[in-house]
Amino acid sequence: MIKSGYKIVLPVKFSLSCEKIVHSIMAFKRANDFKLIAITVCAPEADEKAEQAKLEKWLADQDIHAEAVVKKGDVAEQVVAFSKEIDASGIIINKDQPGSVNHKTIGTVSSRIIETSPVPVIVFKTDIKFDAISSILLPLDVTQENKKKISNAIFFSQFFNGALIRLMSVVFDANDYVVNRNIYQMQHLVHFIERLGCECTGEIMRCSRQEGDSISKAVVDYAERSEAEIVLLLTDDEKSPFENRLHPESAYMLANLSNNIITLTP
Repeated sequence: MIKSGYKIVLPVKFSLSCEKIVHSIMAFKRANDFKLIAITVCAPEADEKAEQAKLEKWLADQDIHAEAVVKKGDVAEQVVAFSKEIDASGIIINKDQPGSVNHKTIGTVSSRIIETSPVPVIVFKTDIKFDAISSILLPLDVTQENKKKISNAIFFSQFFNGALIRLMSVVFDANDYVVNRNIYQMQHLVHFIERLGCECTGEIMRCSRQEGDSISKAVVDYAERSEAEIVLLLTDDEKSPFENRLHPESAYMLANLSNNIITLTP
């Protein structure tokens, strides 16, 4: 069970998709102790008191017990600034895209929140209930430092009531010696996580750059075949040279993964 004191920020868009996710959160919250803060961002010229009343009524109509916060200005900027101000444990956003036929897209505002947020962002692309989440896929390079990824995987495994952590790593154009060394390192990570009390599995994928393979494509393909409800991504692994812009590898995974996603940035 997650410890008390954790705070989850939920940007509210007053949509059916938002209603579904907030009810899933509240059902899950009965067995987990955390604070939910609902935030809506309005235009600078809007009546803040009226917007506050609207949000509070929406929460009351849904029988949702959450703190209501209203900010003025740019949505992404205000959501990120507020989450940073209260030292939030995470921001939850969903796939709601009016008029979009592509369920995989996350939208411009969501992308900007992910690019700039110093706290984890959980992107829900499916309507799965929180208490049905049983596994988290963690792509990593077993030859690199993975402390941040693993610590967050353990945190969210505990948050989702002991979800299985699935480690996967990609090696390109490698001989058997390199593959076996990676397998050994993967086994070490699996045993390390298991010693910390989490169920864990690991797998090495062999790919070829000569055949057009890439890390992002390999992760998307593996995620589609796995049973993981959530993929945990560390987007600063592939940081773009442009300030506050994601590297194309990270952007590809965010756009093409149909799984739910947890993103971690610096």
